[in-house]
Amino acid sequence: MSEISEVTYEGMMIWADAVREAGSLDRDALFEVLESGKTYDLPAGKVSIDPKTHHAIRDIYIADLKDQVFEIREAFPNSPPEDTQLVCDLIADPTMNKHFEIRL
Repeated sequence: MSEISEVTYEGMMIWADAVREAGSLDRDALFEVLESGKTYDLPAGKVSIDPKTHHAIRDIYIADLKDQVFEIREAFPNSPPEDTQLVCDLIADPTMNKHFEIRL
């Protein structure tokens, strides 16, 4: 499984959970669930959504691959999306997120 397929799967599972919990596809109802601090136990570990950026807070690993086995050299648990936080603050300015709209 590649990183792209893994994070796509995780994103869909988080979105589906938010829809179930909100009982709606309403944008504000989904944001309320996603910004609640809920943690999801997913293939790469624990993941939550940063309310400030709507990006993932997740464990990050630096590893070597030897004989088809990953040897973790360093782990950075519960890492926020610091690069995105430098340019995005949806708490201070919710209008920064103008591109998300669900249409049926």
